[in-house]
Amino acid sequence: MSTISSKEQLKQLFKLAVPVSLGQAGNIIANMTDSAMLGKYDSDHMVASVLGFQVFIILFIIQIGVSIGLTTIIAQKEGEGNESNLFYSGLVANLIAGLLFATVTFLSIFLLPYINPEESVVELAQIYLAQMAISMIPMSVLLTFKQYFEGFSLTLWVTIATIIGNLINILFNYWFIFGHAGFPAMGIEGAGWATILSKFVSIAAFLIIIRFLPKYKSRLFKERRIWKWEECKQIFKVGLPIGGQMFVEVTAFCIAGLMIGFIGKEALGAHNVALQYAGLTFLLVTGISSASTILAGNYFGERNFLMMSRLIKNSLLIVVVYEICTSLIFIIFADELPKLFFKENDMEMLLISITLIKFAALFQIPDGIQNMIQGILRGVQDVKVPMFIVSIVHYTFTLFLGWLLAFPLKMGVVGFWIGFVAGLSILALLLYIRLNHIIKKMKVTFE
Repeated sequence: MSTISSKEQLKQLFKLAVPVSLGQAGNIIANMTDSAMLGKYDSDHMVASVLGFQVFIILFIIQIGVSIGLTTIIAQKEGEGNESNLFYSGLVANLIAGLLFATVTFLSIFLLPYINPEESVVELAQIYLAQMAISMIPMSVLLTFKQYFEGFSLTLWVTIATIIGNLINILFNYWFIFGHAGFPAMGIEGAGWATILSKFVSIAAFLIIIRFLPKYKSRLFKERRIWKWEECKQIFKVGLPIGGQMFVEVTAFCIAGLMIGFIGKEALGAHNVALQYAGLTFLLVTGISSASTILAGNYFGERNFLMMSRLIKNSLLIVVVYEICTSLIFIIFADELPKLFFKENDMEMLLISITLIKFAALFQIPDGIQNMIQGILRGVQDVKVPMFIVSIVHYTFTLFLGWLLAFPLKMGVVGFWIGFVAGLSILALLLYIRLNHIIKKMKVTFE
């Protein structure tokens, strides 16, 4: 049973979290680049990409949850001292999920006219959503590599492969959206092709890393090159509830986004900008949450209550201090941050964005706390009850309050953001109560 000091554990958390956060930063920056470049190209193309991405992410987030199930199981087996031999089963599970969700994503193209009144925006969004459906297949392979190696705490070069793909995505965006390097200007269609091609670049980067780095090569080559349906079912059993939690959170924001679309494209564009900034500052929290999942899985496998308790305190400390800092940044620079996304004549979107960024500052702390707690609960494979808690809070409180304030009480898009702040605060409290319950049970079991 491993025991290290609190200071050493903090170092371990950052060592695991920073590469994951950098990888997520690459993803967020690539998405922000899509929006920023499309906003400069044409505001309708930017709003269409928001609409298409909101529908796409609703399904893709479940696939991400399935892949995180692979990390959770491997981390626990590592703590127990057992070999995992799960790569090929993980690959099959992710490909099954990817094919299923890609098909449903493609079919959802026909629903877009019913969820947004702007015909010109819908036509552009349909093209983009079809391309996003195609991208889910290479993403299935990428997620398998990423979550497999993260289960063994090998996060650095996984992140580098992801960042390489994201940098290529930005370059392709510049070429394809505006028409450079001999390519025609394709607008939103160019952004979609850039996404697809960049995923194949990331896969190539992963294969090169595995070929030339001994830690990665030896880990993967230990695997028996077969897959088992029982192992796939185990991954789905853990991963699908995780995907369910993430699905509920994302759909709450996406459903809100779709309703905001009926307020007007200016409100939707501003909502997108505020969400993207909130996502960017959320990166370290995402990394700490992922690192907590890995370490919690290790400690759970070791039956190490002391280190588990220390992990909770250290993770909470990092998240609270960090989120206070990001909240202050949002408040201080709210007037300047939205200017990256809009032309000078898009004044209405700019002004709404300034207001929403200030609201984004308010939910930084509760959002960070609830995300970190979910990471630890995933590590100990407590996934079904948290999924239920998240569903109840977001579907019966957050969205209802946002709708009530936005439409009947005529507060517009601001009403939805008040709902986000209130819902995330309640969710953080309920998940903290759940974590305390699990830790008390764990103490009795381990002793």
